[in-house]
Amino acid sequence: MEHRSFDIIGSIALLRVPPGTGRKETTEIAHSIMARNKNVKSVYNRIGKTSGEERVASIRYIAGEKKTLTLHRENGCSLYVDVRRVYFSPRLSNERLRIIGLVKKGENVLDMFCGVGPYTVEIAKKVQHVYSIDINKAAVDLLGRNLDINHIKNVDFECGDSKKIIPKLKDKFDRVIMNFPMDAKSFIRYALKAVAKNSTIHVYAFAKRNNGDEEKLKKEICKNIGKEFRVVSIKSYRTGEVAPFVDRLCFDVRLKKKD
Repeated sequence: MEHRSFDIIGSIALLRVPPGTGRKETTEIAHSIMARNKNVKSVYNRIGKTSGEERVASIRYIAGEKKTLTLHRENGCSLYVDVRRVYFSPRLSNERLRIIGLVKKGENVLDMFCGVGPYTVEIAKKVQHVYSIDINKAAVDLLGRNLDINHIKNVDFECGDSKKIIPKLKDKFDRVIMNFPMDAKSFIRYALKAVAKNSTIHVYAFAKRNNGDEEKLKKEICKNIGKEFRVVSIKSYRTGEVAPFVDRLCFDVRLKKKD
């Protein structure tokens, strides 16, 4: 028995069983996954969409060990992830590598929706300083653990709403990661309060394919930039399909403050 739609996070497999699948068949699918992937010790079914500010999806135990905390390894980093309490996508591994390839050694980086720190931890190994924020306390607690196990000292982090925290920050940032595709564009004006004169923001968004959504989003992002900054360039990158004909896009926006 084969089921192709699943993610492996550490020792946990998360799958989305089609509606109407019986319990016996679901259990057989789970055991088949564990048999084919010896590192997988637990299997859970996603039974709802990722939703809310804390970006938490509902999951249901199927087979294996009844644990939701696991240690995931990616791009030379180790990350504790609790699949029941936080958002994490291993499918963004290549996208995170792309962003790492863009950052420069002396940069000051703001990670506005950091989660357990997959961007933060990987970027911190390369740049001068990272400031990370997330509204999900469980995610921020795990971020602290992940910084420790990766021996990272150049990250400051805070639990709370980016809209309230950013206006209080004194630092100016060369790069801002905005990985909240459900509504990142509405946070742009807050990000602009903290960017340097020459900066780059990475705005993630969902877009239906081949219906003009991508161009509409570009125009909306540029509109949200306002009058204080000039858009030097804006480029979009497809970072994965999240539903049939719906893509997760990243818009790399280079900005320059007007004199």
